[in-house]
Amino acid sequence: MSQLELAIRTLKERAPSEIHDTDSSPIDVTLELMSSSPDEATWGYYYANHKDRSVFWIDEIDCYENFYLWREVRGRTRPEQMGQSERC
Repeated sequence: MSQLELAIRTLKERAPSEIHDTDSSPIDVTLELMSSSPDEATWGYYYANHKDRSVFWIDEIDCYENFYLWREVRGRTRPEQMGQSERC
């Protein structure tokens, strides 16, 4: 199994089942290779829900500390603006 296939499988196992249940789901996942060595790869990811135009992670993260470009995103980007603390 490739490192990419392992990363996908790990996300599927950790995420709520409704995220990956159907092919018609409005939710996509994006994986990014952050670093790699012959033995191990580190992957970054985010989920995008096209229906409500949101991005989210299954892990708790601090968007404003970890993503300097996040401040450039137009629209509602602060949790208090959306009423959902899971969104950045």
